[in-house]
Amino acid sequence: SFHLPSSILHSPLMRCISIAAIWVATAELLRGSWPWHGLPWLYLGYTQTPVLVMCQIADVTGVLGVSFLVALVNAWVAMWVLNGFRLRGLAESGVRIAGLVLLVAVYGVFRMENEKLTAGPTVLVVQPNYPQDNSTGNKGATEEQMLNFHVRATAAAVQAHPGVDLTVWSETIMPPFNLEARLGWSGWNVVGIIDNAKDRIANLAREYHSAFLVGGLYQTNFASNDQGQPDPADKRNSAYFFDTQGELSPLRYDKIHLVPFGEFIPFKEGFPALYRLMISLGPPDMNAYALHAGSEDQLTVFELQPSDDRPAWRFVTPICFEDIDPGLCAKMFRPTESEPGKKRADFLVNITNDGWFLANENSQHLQAAIFRSIENRVPSVRSVNTGISGFIDPLGYTSGLLPARTEGTSTGELMLDSRVTFFTVWGQMFAWVCAAVTAGVAGMSVVRCQWSVVEDSQTHNPQLTTDN
Repeated sequence: SFHLPSSILHSPLMRCISIAAIWVATAELLRGSWPWHGLPWLYLGYTQTPVLVMCQIADVTGVLGVSFLVALVNAWVAMWVLNGFRLRGLAESGVRIAGLVLLVAVYGVFRMENEKLTAGPTVLVVQPNYPQDNSTGNKGATEEQMLNFHVRATAAAVQAHPGVDLTVWSETIMPPFNLEARLGWSGWNVVGIIDNAKDRIANLAREYHSAFLVGGLYQTNFASNDQGQPDPADKRNSAYFFDTQGELSPLRYDKIHLVPFGEFIPFKEGFPALYRLMISLGPPDMNAYALHAGSEDQLTVFELQPSDDRPAWRFVTPICFEDIDPGLCAKMFRPTESEPGKKRADFLVNITNDGWFLANENSQHLQAAIFRSIENRVPSVRSVNTGISGFIDPLGYTSGLLPARTEGTSTGELMLDSRVTFFTVWGQMFAWVCAAVTAGVAGMSVVRCQWSVVEDSQTHNPQLTTDN
């Protein structure tokens, strides 16, 4: 009769590798990708940010490579515990895993000592700290109050630190600046709010020769609702850019990765009954708050012109928790066919709210943001309503951080890294290798199970052979 050869999974090392690969493929890659773009939060790799030398491998594997290493070590420790704390049969695999950890550390030292930095822009971030009402979405301040605070805080900060090239205000802090919104609200006081905010930002830009990136809404496709008020059918979470002359750029970035149950309610088309149930559990106007997503084909790159003759600095603006999406951020920097050896942008600016959070999520968001800088070798700027705002360099070091749930401003000079990373070009390649390993392990398990059934049948029926 036929006997299946002993499985390679009997090896302690291969068991540890299989456990780590399965964890990455299912608990992290799958969860971070599906459904509704997934929720790539609380990856194991993020726990390693206090030891940045162990995180530098992310420019090849992404954060999931660090997650793999954490899971690998913990799988071996678990086997050691289950083996009664005896090393018999585990020593060789332990040495090999320790060797891999050492190699990752050596790679980290190499990358940290070979960075190639050039001076970039000086950036100011404003953190207003408006409490968020999780029932209505209100920020606890009127449009006029928010505008006044940002104008005063910006003026004071720029006067104290002259030479700011770019000022950043956080997510949805301003009214809609697109022309369609102004026309749609014609005859209503919203137009005055829009014009006032736009004029005051333009005046600040001209007075201090600083460009502005501000978070606001985009509204278009207006119709009258039941009360006769203008009602935009297309609403988006957007980033607007004003140049140093106060001119509003025709370019705009619209958020792509929307928050389920916060910016849209799922199941509207596929399961209407469930959609109606979800609406009934939310605030009274939940059905009116559904936002439209931007297109991944329109990953806007803004250009910031220096005051001297240097080329323009380019930056991208993932909004809210888009900067925890490794694949989306890598795509924002991925070289184009016209410039194959050059990143699409020089740095990343994340504008977000985080006012929804009441526990440690603000710090967790910062940990995730650190990996986007390492993966793509770019500095990051964070302007967060309730913090933590500040700066991250291409190695993951933070500076100028404003504590969570405080108001303030912070100014920092960015240092740019020209290196194009494997992860930027190829994205989640390592994670998909882990998915292939997971599929292989599952396939081997099915085959072994089938042959076990055959062998068991032969044991109870000696007449049966594989030829039958």
